[in-house]
Amino acid sequence: MCAAYERAASVRGDAAHNFGNCYFYGDGRPRDQIAAARWYQAGIDRGFVRSSCALGNLLVASGKPDDIARGVALCRSAAAAGEAEAQTDLGQFLLLGTVLPRDVVAARKEFAKAAAQGQVNAAFLLGQILWNGDGIAEDRPGAARYWRQAFEGGRKDAAMLLGNEALGRFVESAEPRELAMLAEARRWYTIVAADGSDAAREQANKELKRIDEIETGLAKLRATQ
Repeated sequence: MCAAYERAASVRGDAAHNFGNCYFYGDGRPRDQIAAARWYQAGIDRGFVRSSCALGNLLVASGKPDDIARGVALCRSAAAAGEAEAQTDLGQFLLLGTVLPRDVVAARKEFAKAAAQGQVNAAFLLGQILWNGDGIAEDRPGAARYWRQAFEGGRKDAAMLLGNEALGRFVESAEPRELAMLAEARRWYTIVAADGSDAAREQANKELKRIDEIETGLAKLRATQ
């Protein structure tokens, strides 16, 4: 694909951007951040908004104060233009407080705009903000909604969080407890146990064992009633 992007890069901003990605990721071209920056700039020159924050991130990564300021400005301009990737990156700058003063409220707004466009990382991070009540009232159902969006968009690590949410909802629910919550938690943990990282699979299997013990206890309780 990189050869095709190169042929079109002189006239198309999206092709210039994608050709820059070839160098940035070292996929089809040698990894070369200088070449990536040059092609991202070409994408900007040809009106491709996404290139602005791609170049911005390279400048921020340099660690030089002038480059950081320019990089943040590029991401801000792309985010203001409605570019979901830039909104997500700007949100992370604001959430982490590394290159901008930490502002969780502003970060949440950027993530919400990006998530509304289907940006899965923004949805994942917004779920964490809502779950932790970071700069906002805790909203666990809202967190779960965003984590489901993230999972459906490819963030498989959201499955563990969704399992934890469902199991926590079951444990904290009033009697009589809804067994559907337990089944929901089992479903998410089973996904992790089958397709997660080694650490995630280990944790998921522990939670599945816990669910087995809960179900066994409930069955014994019903038998005595």
